[in-house]
Amino acid sequence: MNLTRVTLPTLPEFFEKYRKGEYRFLEDVDLRTLLYNVTFNCTEMFSSCTFKSHHEDCCKMFIPTFTEYGICFVFNSQHHVHKILDIEYPEVAIQKIQETDPDWAVRFVVRNIETPFWIYITSSDELASTDVQPHHIWDFRVEEVMFSVKETYTTPDTAQLSIKQRRCAFDDDIKLVGYTDYSYTLCTRQCRMNNALRHCNCLPYFFPPHNKQCDIHGLICIAEKLEEIQNLDHCHCYLGCSNTVYEVEKLDALGTGRDEIWKSTLTCKFVSWPMVKYKREVLFGWVDLLVSFGGIAGLFLGFSLLSGVEIVYYFTIRAFFMLLMEKDELRRIKKEESMKPVPAYDLSLTPYFISKPLPGYGIDQVLKNYKKSEEMGKQMVLGRRRLKPPSDVVIPPFGIDFIH
Repeated sequence: MNLTRVTLPTLPEFFEKYRKGEYRFLEDVDLRTLLYNVTFNCTEMFSSCTFKSHHEDCCKMFIPTFTEYGICFVFNSQHHVHKILDIEYPEVAIQKIQETDPDWAVRFVVRNIETPFWIYITSSDELASTDVQPHHIWDFRVEEVMFSVKETYTTPDTAQLSIKQRRCAFDDDIKLVGYTDYSYTLCTRQCRMNNALRHCNCLPYFFPPHNKQCDIHGLICIAEKLEEIQNLDHCHCYLGCSNTVYEVEKLDALGTGRDEIWKSTLTCKFVSWPMVKYKREVLFGWVDLLVSFGGIAGLFLGFSLLSGVEIVYYFTIRAFFMLLMEKDELRRIKKEESMKPVPAYDLSLTPYFISKPLPGYGIDQVLKNYKKSEEMGKQMVLGRRRLKPPSDVVIPPFGIDFIH
């Protein structure tokens, strides 16, 4: 197996050959540096490049970058490397396509047409990873790849929801090591890095060198634990709230009679303008729910937020300060209430339109009937017959003090 084709998924196959003695010379070699030295550079890879109908320097357009598939040449990416061996690359300004541009395409001519190229079309904050299949494997029988764009953006009011509720993550929701922006592929890449550190205490050479780099023995551990390292069940990675999806819509096959130069030329372009854009927003949030309940309460009960605040104030803050600051006034009111005579209550059940109120508002009559029934209960039983009190006796209510 060619060393430049060693990727995370093909590590077990590589070390099967290592065990047979084919790669024993790699034990004391810096694999990251070795891979840079044996990989084609941009002048050996590309002969000419064009962007929006303008010829560009291929070495400034396409920058070699380590991915889980080895070294890839990336264009218009935020995650390119800044220095490889002794070669320094300047900061890349992300270029955008405008509707008024003469051409919405990237075109390049390669020098080698023996090995197929894997073509990934991603947004500038994404990287090729093992989670995503290539959009096209260019075997030099196609001259144009036309793709469409579907963009999803999320309004800021969704931040009131949890990540599980909105099913997406903002840049500040999940922090990634070495990256300021968040994306799904970077999150899963970070998860595999954490798994590799947990199982083997090192990272393969195609991951960012933030931690200890694996030697050949560390890579053997990675190959043996590959299934556990690629397991994403506990990663909790979500799509980014600003997410762009590119889909290949059309492939133009190479026409008959084309010469050799056309076989080595590929054009990647937008299929049409404008792009499709989706919006994720909260249609009915907690504030809307509160407003709705407030409207219903105000319509049927005359309730408002101000009256609710007043009720809480009256029974809490106002009562507390009254007990604290008006103790003398409260004692005076309590004393006055205790000195007031007990009001007379008419306990008779006869309506006033039939009979005028009895003397003492019926209390005398109730007391009279009560004493009569009490005397009858004390009489002796004559023979087998017990005298029963009359059924129309009125018993005074419980708790009336005047009985005693």
